[in-house]
Amino acid sequence: MRIVIGKPVRHLDFFRSAGEQGIAYNKDIEQFYNVLPEIITRLGYECVTFDISTNIRQIYQEKNSIFLSWHNHGTTKNTWFVKSAYVPNYFYFDKTGYSGWSELAEKYEYEVDVNTIRDEVNEIANYYITNNISRFNQSYVEDIPSSPYVLVLEQRPHDAVSQFTYIDNLAIKVKEAFKGTKYKVFVKPHPYEATKRFSATKLTANYHTGSLHQLIANSSAVYTVNSGAGFEALLHNKRVFTAGHCDYHWVTDTIKTEEDLKNSIELIDQPVDEDSIIKFLHYCFNHHFANINDEKSIERKLLRAVENASNN
Repeated sequence: MRIVIGKPVRHLDFFRSAGEQGIAYNKDIEQFYNVLPEIITRLGYECVTFDISTNIRQIYQEKNSIFLSWHNHGTTKNTWFVKSAYVPNYFYFDKTGYSGWSELAEKYEYEVDVNTIRDEVNEIANYYITNNISRFNQSYVEDIPSSPYVLVLEQRPHDAVSQFTYIDNLAIKVKEAFKGTKYKVFVKPHPYEATKRFSATKLTANYHTGSLHQLIANSSAVYTVNSGAGFEALLHNKRVFTAGHCDYHWVTDTIKTEEDLKNSIELIDQPVDEDSIIKFLHYCFNHHFANINDEKSIERKLLRAVENASNN
């Protein structure tokens, strides 16, 4: 069996450039691609690596081979999709893709005694929260609002996952829905968009560039389409409203219409099902994602791919 790694060299260079600008430098991605060949060889399989930068959506198919594609999705035989997950140190290794395309977006069943996993999940969550660690740099100093507010997490306007959107112009519509309530509405822009000075949203919403974790921690609820930051809000056991299909919708409140949006206001003061969130996070960290700091975790993903290929 041959395992072919499609390595996005140009994409890795992009992250280095972002790191130089102080936005993000996901060194775990480089680490992931550095250890993959070693693990594959150790498992006894032939390993081939080639640069897919000129065609990042390229799919490689050859008899008796498995292809590891980067940041892609689909249902091609013996192709698995690799992408950095919502928090550093974790990666997708998925048969159909990521976010709304991932296997998890369509099926989730997990039976576990939540009391046996609570401490483990809380430890992981506290690591990211107390150290202010996110996928992007969070070294902001803007004061966090003290009055009750809801937080809208924006995304890049041309992100591929935007095709799963149920409600367009979410930030503007959230602000309209909350007029006359006790809550203010703050909008956290995507880090790559934060330096852009003009947009329709900025003219009608209150942008805030404070630390993501601090903004989430002090918010009454979080709204997003399907941003990865919405997953991070689950680390805080927050009520998250998603206006788009994603793989963490199982523990959020889905809003598909403007009427759903208005009705969501009544849910904010209701208790959140923290046990369900803890179970879901445990499943993601231990079964759905691969952990760059746990080579056994990566091995299990590779062996699943080999088993799947053998059964086809």
